[in-house]
Amino acid sequence: MRKLRGWILIVIAVFSIIMMKENIYASDYDENKPQVGKVNILESEVYAPGYVNIELSDFNEDESGIVNIQVSLHLKGSISDYIRCEKDLTRTPLYTGQKCEIKLSIPSSMKAGIYEVSGITLKDGRGNLLGYYLDPKDNGEQENKIYLKPMVMEGEYIPVCYVDGMVKVYSTSADLDLACSNPFLVQKISEMQDGNTARIFVDGTGNTVISKDIFDAIKGTDKTINVHVADGVEWYFSGRDIVNQTKNIDCAVNISVDKGENYGGDKEVLKIDFISNGQLPGKATIKLKSDYIYNMYGLTQNLYLYYFKDNKLELTDNPEYIIDGSDHWCKFDIDHNSTYLISGKKLQENVVLTKEKIEIKKVTYKITNTDNKKLSVEYVGSKEKNAKIKIPATVKIDGKTYKVTSVGEDAFKGKDSVKEIVIGKNINKIGNNAFLNCKNLKKIEFGNSVVNIGESAFSGCKSLTEIKLPNKLKKIGKRAFSSCKNLKQVTIGAGVTLIGEEAFCNCKKLTKVFINSKKVKSVGKNAFKNISGNAKIKVPDSKLKQYKKVLNKAGQGKKVKICS
Repeated sequence: MRKLRGWILIVIAVFSIIMMKENIYASDYDENKPQVGKVNILESEVYAPGYVNIELSDFNEDESGIVNIQVSLHLKGSISDYIRCEKDLTRTPLYTGQKCEIKLSIPSSMKAGIYEVSGITLKDGRGNLLGYYLDPKDNGEQENKIYLKPMVMEGEYIPVCYVDGMVKVYSTSADLDLACSNPFLVQKISEMQDGNTARIFVDGTGNTVISKDIFDAIKGTDKTINVHVADGVEWYFSGRDIVNQTKNIDCAVNISVDKGENYGGDKEVLKIDFISNGQLPGKATIKLKSDYIYNMYGLTQNLYLYYFKDNKLELTDNPEYIIDGSDHWCKFDIDHNSTYLISGKKLQENVVLTKEKIEIKKVTYKITNTDNKKLSVEYVGSKEKNAKIKIPATVKIDGKTYKVTSVGEDAFKGKDSVKEIVIGKNINKIGNNAFLNCKNLKKIEFGNSVVNIGESAFSGCKSLTEIKLPNKLKKIGKRAFSSCKNLKQVTIGAGVTLIGEEAFCNCKKLTKVFINSKKVKSVGKNAFKNISGNAKIKVPDSKLKQYKKVLNKAGQGKKVKICS
């Protein structure tokens, strides 16, 4: 009986606590509406079906916490094409200072085009609601940045919510289906509306060549062509990505399986051979749907993409990518043709071809590729004492024309006679220490093909006053321009993704830095340490907040101003 009485008392006590808690929550202490100040769309493009990650931050909710969030994406210019997702946070409410990331599923039925955040609804633990909506009248034509207005009662003031970014959706369904041999192919693509996709099928003629006229028809537009080469192989070209000289492109692809042990792996690798087209008119996205990939690596394993560059196996700039488990598709971007390898593990980046050195007019070259369609050499060094050095685009060896595609390590190291250097149009890589301590080098004219500047490549070039880096450049190596004591102005091109450690360290007169790239993913430690205390680093407006965080973390001087 005493035990029963004890249990009854415990039950009563628990019930009283619950009621007390309920009475507390039933009070009017939390009448404030939950707020959000910033939304960031983390993907700029996605292929349906796929996912878009959306980050919400700058919340204002100190009391009962945000327990539910709804986000809507709308096709720009449409009132009927939208998608909505909901996230239940009942168990882990959000409060001021916290962030939240929502994964929005993009179905295969979604129309192609530019999508923007058009609505957000927040709910707190007491049931207070606040909705945000897009007002096209107020937003006008602001590029890639919009804001949402809060739905409030008259007299209430709640700040707007800023949205950074939009997402371009590529649909697997095409707006126009055409055979490659269709005599009206170019005309129909020219007449196609912006935002639409034309799917081109390689038909029974066996012709896999997409003509220059087609690329001209989409260049500078929001049109997309999807070249369906065969079952499981597709090419995607967006008109906005057509930035190089247009030409005919053969989209033929040969896929085979090779032994992983040949490349330092322990499993089979997928080998993808493209017809030699050289530089493409612009970035192309390759989509593969292959049982080989599924059988070798499964559906969710991280994969690595390699290609043979200058006859050396090299990991691409594509991030590790994952096969979509729903349909076995995977995708990667290319801007030139080569032989590619897909592997489940990292491979050894070995030199495949034996190199041969040749001297031509006091200049030493090293043969890097003997394929008749890809003949190339590396500029190793020069015995010239000229003040102005021109690295040629091509050289002739045994009657064959070789492209000069790289400047070798230590090629001009400590060469005091050099005052001006002109880098040939085919150079894509400048090796480590290539111009180290060229103390009289005053001027550098970069070719448009340079994508990689190696470690300490121009370190100690104390006569340099200004440099302008090309738009195709992606990587600036460690200490690449460190200790350039008279360097005053640097312009970093639109394609840079990585700025290495101490890249501009100890450039004490550096006052102007223009970062034009919106793609910077990493800035190494002390990249801008010991530059002028009056320096300004100017970045794209849409990346100001993100880049401030990255640059401050990298440890540039406290007085350095980061602005847009």
